[in-house]
Amino acid sequence: MKLEFKVTQKTHSEGVLYELKNYFGCGSVVIDNRKSDTKKYHINALSDILAKIIPHFEKYPCLTSKFLNFKAFKKIAFIVKNKDRSQLKEWKKFYI
Repeated sequence: MKLEFKVTQKTHSEGVLYELKNYFGCGSVVIDNRKSDTKKYHINALSDILAKIIPHFEKYPCLTSKFLNFKAFKKIAFIVKNKDRSQLKEWKKFYI
């Protein structure tokens, strides 16, 4: 299973995506959807997610319901890291 962290913006606001890429020092900015004219900043490397994304959001937590999404994302990241297939099957039904 691949884990992805992504942020999507309309093309006219893509500058913020490049700022995120520079800030975290990893990932890439690509076209997300041509029809909706969006691009995304995404990170697929589990090592970068564990070393950069998770610590950032632990230090600077979201103040909205996105905090709950982060908690689930973090849990899944460690399940993937530990290759715990039994727990992964349980989480897949919620996120796939």
